[in-house]
Amino acid sequence: MQAASQRAPSRLAIVSGASSGIGKATALQLAAQGWRVLALGRRAAAPAEFAALDAIRYGSGDLAQEDAAQLLQRVAPDALDAVEALVHCAGHDLGGGKPFDRHAPGEWLAGLRLNVEAAMRLTQLCLPAMLAREAGDIVLIGSITARRPAAGLAAYSTGKHALRGFAQALRADYPDSGVRITEIAPGVVRTGFAGSRLHGDTAGADAFYQGFAQFLEPEDVARAVCYALAQPPHVSIAEMVLLPTRERR
Repeated sequence: MQAASQRAPSRLAIVSGASSGIGKATALQLAAQGWRVLALGRRAAAPAEFAALDAIRYGSGDLAQEDAAQLLQRVAPDALDAVEALVHCAGHDLGGGKPFDRHAPGEWLAGLRLNVEAAMRLTQLCLPAMLAREAGDIVLIGSITARRPAAGLAAYSTGKHALRGFAQALRADYPDSGVRITEIAPGVVRTGFAGSRLHGDTAGADAFYQGFAQFLEPEDVARAVCYALAQPPHVSIAEMVLLPTRERR
């Protein structure tokens, strides 16, 4: 057995949306599996769970407002040379959950910037190092709304359709590169997402989740991410759909 000082350095993953929800759960599970994690989140303070973990480095910034390249240069200028996995979890549907004519343009445009543009910018930044070593993973957290319509989610669904198309196009661009592109599309996940959509209305968020017989937890999606990354190099999990077993029909 190699001495600790002789062990190969841990692989580096960049996880966006890591302040809470799926991103936070993914960062924690990757760290538990031996990854080094650059966790990017909108909130100024890192989640309390990160404090005792040397494997997680937290960088604060709003990808809907700040260019991804500037954010990475500010919080971790060396990350792009070493990154082996990008997991884009960041997203919101601020002001959504209503017919599209009542959804304020500033809100749905901000959602598209985070859900789609930030994913594309981060991917473009991470690809060169992955292509150079002929290995790497891009994992995009999509949504079941990219496969079936849902009332009140026109802008959000549009963004997730775009993310799915982006993943498919990336596979066509790099079929022999060794870089794996994974889209994970969960059904309803109980996070702070619904409360954020409703501008902090916790009662409204609780009522939303009560409309479902069952829902997923952030840890369920994080396990799917870890499963995709754990496959041998010749196996690529292109798409994964996660639904609550007792889903509302």
